Amino acid sequence: MVARVSSIDEAKDRLSRGGVVEVPWSGDNECGMKIQQLLDADALGIPLDEDAGKDIGGFRDLACNDKQANYWFRLARRY
Repeated sequence: MVARVSSIDEAKDRLSRGGVVEVPWSGDNECGMKIQQLLDADALGIPLDEDAGKDIGGFRDLACNDKQANYWFRLARRY
């Protein structure tokens, strides 16, 4: 199951229970790398089964708060 979250703490909590999270992302590669480091998770990319920017309005990039989010970015932990 994919959980859409907007905070680092909520993402870490969901990832610790397994599964996949979607977090707000600007599309900037450096910010994407920071998100992976903050969450200790691996990038899965943006959703291909739906509009990756759907319902993103108003969110800021999870790792780069100075940037507007344009996509939902999927991540998971490897076990």
